Amino acid sequence: ENKPVVEQLAEFNKIIDDLANIDVSLEDEDKAFHLLCVLPRSLENFKDVLFYGKEGTITLDEVQSALGAKELTKLRDLKVDDSG
Repeated sequence: ENKPVVEQLAEFNKIIDDLANIDVSLEDEDKAFHLLCVLPRSLENFKDVLFYGKEGTITLDEVQSALGAKELTKLRDLKVDDSG
C-alpha cells in the first residue's frame, strides 16, 4: 500500500521475468489479471474500471499504460497543489 506504483510495477515485471526464466508461461490476459489483483486498495475504483469498463480481453500493456497515466496525473495534481 505504501510503495509507489512504479516500484510495484517493477517488482511485478521482475516476477514475470523470473517465471519466464523457469519456463512458466502465462497468457497476457492472466498477467493483467494478476497485476490488477495485487494493486493496493487505494486503487480499487481504478481496478473496477479496468475490469468491467472494457469489452473483450485486457492486456498487460493496457493495465501498465493506464497505471502509468494515473501516476502521471497524480504527480501533476500534486505539483499544482504545491504551487497553487
